[in-house]
Amino acid sequence: MENRFLYLILIFTFPVNLLAQGNPGAVIAGDFADPSIIKVDHTYYAVGTSSEWAPHFPIYKSTDLKSWQQSGYVFDKAPEWTSGSFWAPEYFKIKDTYYIYYTARRKSDNTSYIGVATSKFPDRGFVDHGTIITFGKEAIDAFVFDDGGQLYISFKAYGLDNRPIELVIRSGMIFLMRWNKH
Repeated sequence: MENRFLYLILIFTFPVNLLAQGNPGAVIAGDFADPSIIKVDHTYYAVGTSSEWAPHFPIYKSTDLKSWQQSGYVFDKAPEWTSGSFWAPEYFKIKDTYYIYYTARRKSDNTSYIGVATSKFPDRGFVDHGTIITFGKEAIDAFVFDDGGQLYISFKAYGLDNRPIELVIRSGMIFLMRWNKH
């Protein structure tokens, strides 16, 4: 839990602190919105929004949080169920599996929902498993939190169906592995 809060602090302060220190080479160049960072051994991996740009969800790595190099993508081509708007990826790891929760528009109704992809590697080989959260007229911005072994996923219901904008939190492994038959 302590490391998760460190990552949150890094996500929100890292680019600002580096620019404030006058080190423009220490940030990921270009439009890299909604970043999520995970540390694996001595290497940090960052994934960010790609919106309509493909390949989707570029992944960068760094050993010092200063020099970043692109090392892969979550998706080389868009998953079959999607039509675009690839936003707010969220890294998470359980045992030897890396999860990327992400928002994308569903082809059938052009509504944004949350999907998940997994890999045995932090920067390549992700396999999409489709939508896991379809809530109201739009579910976006997934965030997974481990509270001492109890897993929670939160997301924003955008309020497009005559409802207020809601922050929804659910617990349980069902949202992490409901598609996993193994």
